[in-house]
Amino acid sequence: MNHYSDEEQRIAQIYDRYYLDVYRFIMCFTGHKSEAEDLTQETFIQVLKSLPTYNSSYPLKSWVLSIAKHVTIDQHRRRKFYHLFKDSYFQQLISSERSPSQWMEIKTERQMVEKALLKVKPTYRAVFILRAINELSIKETAEVLGYSESKVKVTYLRAIKNYKRYYTSSGRNGNMRARTEQEWIRLLKDGDELKPDQEYIHQTRKKLLYEARKLRSKREKKKVWRMIWPSVMAVALAAILVVTVVSQTEAPKPHSSTYSSLESASKPSQIDKNTKVFIYNTHSRESFETKEVAGYNQAKNVQTVAKDLGRYLKQQSIPNTIDDTDYVKLLLKKDMEFKDIYKLSRKSVKKAVKDYPNAQLMLDIHRDAGVGEREITTTKVNGKSVAKVQFFVSNSHLDYSENLKMAVELDHMLNEMYPGISRGIVQEKKDGYRNSLSYNQDLHPGALMVNIGGVENTLKEEERTAKC
Repeated sequence: MNHYSDEEQRIAQIYDRYYLDVYRFIMCFTGHKSEAEDLTQETFIQVLKSLPTYNSSYPLKSWVLSIAKHVTIDQHRRRKFYHLFKDSYFQQLISSERSPSQWMEIKTERQMVEKALLKVKPTYRAVFILRAINELSIKETAEVLGYSESKVKVTYLRAIKNYKRYYTSSGRNGNMRARTEQEWIRLLKDGDELKPDQEYIHQTRKKLLYEARKLRSKREKKKVWRMIWPSVMAVALAAILVVTVVSQTEAPKPHSSTYSSLESASKPSQIDKNTKVFIYNTHSRESFETKEVAGYNQAKNVQTVAKDLGRYLKQQSIPNTIDDTDYVKLLLKKDMEFKDIYKLSRKSVKKAVKDYPNAQLMLDIHRDAGVGEREITTTKVNGKSVAKVQFFVSNSHLDYSENLKMAVELDHMLNEMYPGISRGIVQEKKDGYRNSLSYNQDLHPGALMVNIGGVENTLKEEERTAKC
């Protein structure tokens, strides 16, 4: 026995009640079966997503059809007046039982109808379909289209007048009898093309229920996210402030596990399901205290910083996991281009999202690549030089606002505590290879790319960033 949520039951009821009205409207407007099916499905998905904002004082049928109208008109505009009525729609007018002369007459008539309908303005056509085919009242049509009732009346009359003029001017054969307005409406309404297939009806209903479940799950996750937001901010702030902390003693050499696994992220002996912070370095060989962008310092690089951060968080009783994969070495081993390096780290982040369901942050730690930009990556706090922090957010994925929200909060808090320590937020759109995978931020709302200092910053300066 199926147990549906209130939202699932609601969208199923709306679909069962109005799918035929929506399908008829779109079919008459587009004249293409597959397109009508796609747009009908899209309409009800939009209805589902908009249900929380639906004003119950507005007639439900009019509201649903208004969404159908917007979906259809938007598609129409995208097509730039591509032929709206296809031959398949008018095949219903041809009967195999007719004589050749009758068949030719109807075929000719069909072509004239198509030509005439193509010339009628889309706004006129919409009114005609709603009034004549969907049998909406003047008031209901006005509600769907956002017109006044008087405008609906005038527009409908103009639609009929325009159609008749175009139909007549198309060269109707004098031997063919003229059809009345009601006859053409009846031909349109009685056609099988205005009745969706039962299999399509069933599959679309099934898809809507699936989308409703998925949407409910997403909203529940957002609700939980809002509840834990204060603790997330506390963890994030601590993480960013100490991400540059390193021991004042000689920097430790990388553990052998750093490079022990070249095919995937190094696997911890035991997966800690309580992990709150997952840390990795896509550009694993970005180093400090070097004059060259590609210069590699085995003891002073972003992976060293990541390990120090992990140790600090552990001291603060914050469960964390470090991915110590050397992605640059893995890239070279696989003979891949540098632009594909995010494809490698993406596999690890995907696995982390699955393995650590309680993770609140996914930090990809980098350092600025600019040479000769020490003044840009360094500031003064209490008279001492400290490395600056900068956030990067990709807006090439649908839910980037969640990542941006975290970055904005962190940027604000950091600069409020230490004015000038954060360089701000860079929002990057999809641009060739650089952002082809959204910096993995589409995989988790707490995924951030963070630059700490630059090529010419010292670890001492980064240490002061945390101590000031």
